Amino acid sequence: MQNGNAYDEGLKEFWDPIKAYWADHSEEHRKALNKLVTPEITKFQYTDGVSDVTRVAPDNWVHDQALLDRPGNADI
Repeated sequence: MQNGNAYDEGLKEFWDPIKAYWADHSEEHRKALNKLVTPEITKFQYTDGVSDVTRVAPDNWVHDQALLDRPGNADI
């Protein structure tokens, strides 16, 4: 893993729904995770903190999103 956080302070608000699910495996918290596989969030993974987003090829998130959109992936 590159540029990964090994400390709680490094986990931004993006991680809040995941932390909630870790604490309580309710159906409500599980469904809240579905937004994490949307096109907006997939693009965010590549562009968050980037000063010039035009320098990041959209092929990255478009390809990843196509794979994420396969049937059954959201449930995984």
